[in-house]
Amino acid sequence: MQKKASKEFYLTNSISKVQQNESPILFLRDFFKWYKTKFDYLDNHIFPVAMDLKTNPPYRINFNETEKYLSILKTSGFFSDNYILNYRSYFKKIDLNLQKTKQNDDTVDGLDYDPIVHSQEPESMLKNLNNIRMKIVKSTENDVTIKVQTPFNQDTYLLYYLKKSEGRYLIDKIDFYIGGKVQD
Repeated sequence: MQKKASKEFYLTNSISKVQQNESPILFLRDFFKWYKTKFDYLDNHIFPVAMDLKTNPPYRINFNETEKYLSILKTSGFFSDNYILNYRSYFKKIDLNLQKTKQNDDTVDGLDYDPIVHSQEPESMLKNLNNIRMKIVKSTENDVTIKVQTPFNQDTYLLYYLKKSEGRYLIDKIDFYIGGKVQD
């Protein structure tokens, strides 16, 4: 019964009143507040790879777990269908690479960082949300791009691409930049 209650906690009441606000910056700040309380829970669904330690077979993506992860993101009300579809494809791409390389040790490329804040230590970014600087760098009627940067490294930042759908913003894509270049 404890597990069910825990899952319900993460799936209900995720959509906040700020999301109805016209400010994309407030939407993104509200998202970070939500994510700060969820990233440990979510992290447990993307990093496990299906493997048997006794026989040490090659790693594989555990798609049951990644679907739980994607489901939580979708029901949060913060992410677009496009974002969910792209991440589903991303997990499939990682799995295909694992099948080719037959990797059975070390960290898996693409799963060695938090995909939302592109950090191996997301809690360091999220522990003090007031240190995150956000600036709108592009805005149209239905699309907004926000540059997100921490004071720790002026050369590294994230771009959050928001789409407005039915009067509220949704995260459609996230890019990570180092030295002005998108990182894969």
